Amino acid sequence: MQQSSTTTTTMKTIQVKEVPLPERRRRKFTLCSLPVRLTLEILLVLLVFIPAIIFLLKWPDAKNFIRGTVLSKTRLAPSSYGFEAWLNPPITNIRAYRLFDITNYMDIMTKSNNPTVEFQETKPMHYRTVVKKNNVEWLDDNKNIHYSVERLFTREGEFNETIVNQEGAFLDILRVMFRTKFGRVADPVFYILGGNNAFNHSKAIDKLEGYISPIFAAISSRMQGPNRDKYGFIYRYNGSNGFNFTIDTGIDQSTKKGQVVDFASEYTPFQTRASEWKTDFFDGLTFPPLGDPPTRKVVNVFQPDFCRPVQLRYNRTVSMFGFNRVHEYVLKLVDYETCPQMDETCLEADKLDITKCLSSEIPPETVFLTKPHMYGHNSSATNVAFTPDFDKHESTIYFEPLSGTPIQAQLRIQLNANAWIDRIKVEDDGTTTPTKTRAVRRFIPMMWVDQTITLNDATLNQLKLVSGILQKGHNAHQSLKLVYILVALFSTLAIIAVVELFLWHRQRRMSRRSSYLYNEQEKALLNHTMTTSPTTA
Repeated sequence: MQQSSTTTTTMKTIQVKEVPLPERRRRKFTLCSLPVRLTLEILLVLLVFIPAIIFLLKWPDAKNFIRGTVLSKTRLAPSSYGFEAWLNPPITNIRAYRLFDITNYMDIMTKSNNPTVEFQETKPMHYRTVVKKNNVEWLDDNKNIHYSVERLFTREGEFNETIVNQEGAFLDILRVMFRTKFGRVADPVFYILGGNNAFNHSKAIDKLEGYISPIFAAISSRMQGPNRDKYGFIYRYNGSNGFNFTIDTGIDQSTKKGQVVDFASEYTPFQTRASEWKTDFFDGLTFPPLGDPPTRKVVNVFQPDFCRPVQLRYNRTVSMFGFNRVHEYVLKLVDYETCPQMDETCLEADKLDITKCLSSEIPPETVFLTKPHMYGHNSSATNVAFTPDFDKHESTIYFEPLSGTPIQAQLRIQLNANAWIDRIKVEDDGTTTPTKTRAVRRFIPMMWVDQTITLNDATLNQLKLVSGILQKGHNAHQSLKLVYILVALFSTLAIIAVVELFLWHRQRRMSRRSSYLYNEQEKALLNHTMTTSPTTA
């Protein structure tokens, strides 16, 4: 008989060892023990409050360092960054010229009741102006710098057929100047050269870029300076080094940077020295730091075209161009003769006599500078149909306070002549003849200039970055006070102490409970062992 055998498979069970609850709690308490927590809390307090205290104490020094760095970048010294930027200023300068076409010029010359001067402005003719500083010479241990100004005018934008060919009856400034050589009743010789008409009907662009006339041929030999082949408001000054300045570099005192020491023009015998004036003025191409709030309520700027200073007067501080604070100054035509100190208390004149800057042979009160359309003044005495408008005719300039850099400027001025108008008679055939009566003086506008100066983006962004850092630092420093920091510090420490006390009590209760449970388990195990009888075979 054959016996069969049975195979038995043994299953092995793996049991996970469970860590007792008291052991797990003991490990947790070890990780979150008092020394660990205190170390972390102290590090957190130090990381939060030490930088705040350091910032509070050191921000004034950091602010002065940043300001000093900016001022060093604008410092006028040989081979410096400020000197290179001064030689080639990072700006765009566009001038728009509008001439006054006198629409009732025949009435003005033929009627004896002095009719109101009526006009129509020409379309603006835009020119890009690049200012170069040539013949630079350092003087007096680099405290002064002498240079000549060269201006290059080029057409800007579209000069279409309409703009190039626009014509009108424009006051002939050469005839106005030539007429001053004669009395109230002009000599017949005058009419041979000057003609009978005080208003020259021509292209507007020729008045700017140059023209030739019989009067010009007669007086050109007596003209002074460069560019004498033609006569034009732009042609006369284009590409020539006609203005010579000596200015203070501000190397000893930055607030004097740009102050004029002396000036001489090559177009007239006019020259002047700062010692002859009862105020200081700047060259208009170099500006000092203005401070915030501004330390200078007025910046008097010498205008070489007019041989006299005009005033930029502080108006307000505004947030513009991405800056939190920029200083707005407005143009004021302050007359030095009536207010030689030229401060903010001086009243603005309605017009300034600039005759001496055109020629030394012309009597005073022949050519005047005003704001466009006599903005801000009563123009009724001029008997001209002006229509002043703030947005079109006011002049403003915005300065970055720290460096004194002009961010944007809108400068607008108008040239006018106090011209002798001779009465004429129109014959049946259309020709004119002088009446040989006494001439009358009439205030006639010639043109006004709208100049826009804009700082280039690269320099603008650099200034905005510095301004933003200073402003944010200032705001943070103003909001952070040492008392506030100490109160916050002690409050934080008090909160930490309360939390630690709470955790200590909690940990103590949990330890007692764990000990109690552990003891109970030991007791139960012991009782179970004692009551169980041993197993015998």
